[in-house]
Amino acid sequence: MLKRSNLKVVFITICVFCFCQISTIAGQSAPKPNDDVKPSVRVKARAQNGRVLLRWAIDQPLLWKEANNAGFIVERYRQIKDKKPKLVFEKYLLTPTPLKAQPLDKWRNIVEKDDFAAIIAQAIYGKDFSSGQKLSFGEMMSRTQEEEIRYSYAMLSADMNFEAACMAGWGIVDSTALPNEEYFYKVFVSPKNLRTKIDTGITSISEKDYTELPSPIQFNGQFNNKIAKLTWDNKWQANIFTAYVLERSEDSINFKSVTSKPIININNPDEPLPSFSYNDTLPKKDKRFFYRLKGISCFGEYSPPTQIISGISRDELSFSPNIEKINVLNDSTAVVNWTMTKDSTLALLKEFDVSIANEADGDYKIVMNGINKNSRNATVFTPLSSTYFIVSAIDKNGQRYRSFPQLVQTIDSTPPAPPLGLEGFIDSNGVVQLKWQANTEKDIFGYYVYKANVKGEDMSLMTGDPLIINQHTDTIGDKLLNEKVYYAVAALDQRYNQSGYSTIIEVKRPDKNPPVAPVFKDYKLECDKVSLYWDSSPNEDVKSQRIYKKIATQTKDDTWELLKEFTSIDSTSYIDNQVKSGTTVAYVLMAVDKDNNESPPSVPLTLTIPFDKKDKVAIKELSAAVDRQSKKILIEWVYAEKGVVEYQIFRTLGKEKITLWKVADKSTVAIVDDEVSPSNIYRYAVRAVFNDGVMSQWKEISVKF
Repeated sequence: MLKRSNLKVVFITICVFCFCQISTIAGQSAPKPNDDVKPSVRVKARAQNGRVLLRWAIDQPLLWKEANNAGFIVERYRQIKDKKPKLVFEKYLLTPTPLKAQPLDKWRNIVEKDDFAAIIAQAIYGKDFSSGQKLSFGEMMSRTQEEEIRYSYAMLSADMNFEAACMAGWGIVDSTALPNEEYFYKVFVSPKNLRTKIDTGITSISEKDYTELPSPIQFNGQFNNKIAKLTWDNKWQANIFTAYVLERSEDSINFKSVTSKPIININNPDEPLPSFSYNDTLPKKDKRFFYRLKGISCFGEYSPPTQIISGISRDELSFSPNIEKINVLNDSTAVVNWTMTKDSTLALLKEFDVSIANEADGDYKIVMNGINKNSRNATVFTPLSSTYFIVSAIDKNGQRYRSFPQLVQTIDSTPPAPPLGLEGFIDSNGVVQLKWQANTEKDIFGYYVYKANVKGEDMSLMTGDPLIINQHTDTIGDKLLNEKVYYAVAALDQRYNQSGYSTIIEVKRPDKNPPVAPVFKDYKLECDKVSLYWDSSPNEDVKSQRIYKKIATQTKDDTWELLKEFTSIDSTSYIDNQVKSGTTVAYVLMAVDKDNNESPPSVPLTLTIPFDKKDKVAIKELSAAVDRQSKKILIEWVYAEKGVVEYQIFRTLGKEKITLWKVADKSTVAIVDDEVSPSNIYRYAVRAVFNDGVMSQWKEISVKF
């Protein structure tokens, strides 16, 4: 039987006292005892050919031992069979008895082969969990801290050995999963003798979800002075890989691992570092070495290797140049002076060059190269304003060593030219879009926008910081009384020299107020035409006047017909020769301003066209009978002319204007008025309408009720 004291324990160098990493399965930092976090089982699944792998972990270290003692239960539910949904889920128990750690004597073979398995066994069964120091953890810290240490080491080691994780009761292989079926799995702690409720872990997967592991990404290397600094992405693949194998080769064919153990991902997956890095000491100089990288998942799978990168380690300069001073002779000439620290590596120096840029971290352009390695100054001829200089030392291997940037500013009191092409566009909401041509001077820093509400007044600055683009948006409020707003733009260079104003432009404020309507002042009636006269709208911004007409009928919803739109406000008359005698017509006037605001209609002018002598004869027999008891008046008529299509009956009370009251078909010879009241005089008139649109003269009768 394997004794606990014989377990081989190898502790990996990680900062366990920070407890910053539990496991990619646990997926979060180890909660402190007083954290208000509901404990749960975190579970991951991985589909492989013909099976599904499951791994889980308790996310609170203080409940880890209790959960291990209770054991874990894994249930599978079939969701889909042959791509047809089932209404009832089929349950299958993968663990007839709660899954717990294998007995201690079962661990012998795996412990002797793998250090991570040994750590798991020691964490589960070891009486003391020591790090090889003289004092035990129990002597150094509280029992709570020791349990957290056990938990952290065990979870990390389980990520490195899936077989050992399964032996510990934290993983299982479902070999009964079938193709074309989708499952979800529930993993929970056996409730028997469990004092603390722990939430169930759930995951969904099917065998068809299998995909090959990707290769690690963004694998790069830098090679300097017998050191290869290898870096790769950690942000996007932190939840995929728990460890990496870095391999090196001298011939790009035969690779060997750089480290005896995988390089472990000890970052928190919830907040991973952007990248990983590893420094490898190269055994030889001036020789090319090749590297590739593989990732390892928490299920023990190895990814395909990355593309091979290579580099040569060579001696390098220990120091870069240091610019001491720069003497500006004029706007295009400067003398750059620098120093170079002397040591044994200075023998590698080949030459210097000088570069300039408009910004400290900008794109530097070489303006002088091939400078003798013994020189410590150079006269540079280039246009100067605000210019950053860098001196670079180049060694015999072509490696470049740059100085820190040094700023040179020449005296500049010349302002830029005023901006050109200022334009302003305003929409109906009062939003003004300003744009202008960008200045061509190289030292332009930005633009100021100025505004005035009255022509000729002093312009006010409306932008705080200079604008870096040649456009701006302004909003004119509805409360502004001025009809127009004025804008100008000035340019600013990097020395804060300001140009004069651009051309001042005028932007008209949107007008939402309608004009006053024109007013009819006179008219002239004839049997075949109507002459209309009016006074124009008094508003100065009126661009047109419109006259509308409609035939008076019983229908209130009759639409108005546009007769004519006058583009001249001096037009004050119109002749309508499209009228028929005996008809009643109405006219209104409207004004439209330059912002397309329409005035309300004028007071309607209603007119009845007089009869022509050519009209049909009037109704000859028109009579009325009064029934005071029933409060009704019966109007009757007789008309013998042919071609009648309808009769129009007019009615009014007393001396008021008579208006159209009823329209009756051609067969009607009488009509009843039941809306009468005593002590009133009612007037009625009847006329005939013929099929050619001609109307007869009407016959009128007065009735005292």
